[in-house]
Amino acid sequence: MTARYALYFAPAAKSKLWQAASQWLGRDARTNQTHVQPEIGSISAAELASFTQAPRLYGFHATLKPPMRLAQDCSLPQLRAAIAEQCSQINAFELPALRLKVMGNFLAMRLQQDSQAMTELATRLVLELDEFRAPPTELEKQKRLAKPLTERQLSYLQQYGYPYVCEEFRFHFTLSSSLPEPYLLLLQQAASQHFAEALQEPIMVDQVALYVQESAEQQSPFVLVEEFGLAQESAATVKQSRVAEPC
Repeated sequence: MTARYALYFAPAAKSKLWQAASQWLGRDARTNQTHVQPEIGSISAAELASFTQAPRLYGFHATLKPPMRLAQDCSLPQLRAAIAEQCSQINAFELPALRLKVMGNFLAMRLQQDSQAMTELATRLVLELDEFRAPPTELEKQKRLAKPLTERQLSYLQQYGYPYVCEEFRFHFTLSSSLPEPYLLLLQQAASQHFAEALQEPIMVDQVALYVQESAEQQSPFVLVEEFGLAQESAATVKQSRVAEPC
């Protein structure tokens, strides 16, 4: 069995957003405990469970560095040390306000305005930690190629194993599986009600979360296993970016 590792942003455990999202998805990725999902408007708990099956597996998160297997001769302690090193050089920042938005065939939370700090954080983690990434399997490649990609996205897929990096990065929290538009519109109405209070709460980006999927073959759930704090601006030391130590 092969584990996969991903670097995500996850709101604080006690935040209204994390608690509301864990109820919405039916699982808390920090504890890996399941929740009975709520009935919201015309959507039953059973329907909500069906509509959120895919994101429930991954847990509530926004992708920074997508799931990967470790490269040959790279270890988890080496990866952890490299993540900590990178995070120590990045200042914490506040996330712009969030809004609910249909993205193609799924429902998500998006930023109301772009965040350069978030794009820089994701880009740095993708580039500086790429040596820890094993090449994607043929099945993973075909899954990515099944969706229409631009020439630049294809180039990033070839180089980094994922097409939506650097200037193609789009920060978002996924809230549904792929669904037909009528279901997405109903789900968006329900989400507006469910997340109304949580969306009013300021969210600080002060850590990067390491999620682990113990068995990709058995589709085990992703679980948040460790958080790496970002530097506080008042105490941060300006450092030159550098590639992580070779494995």
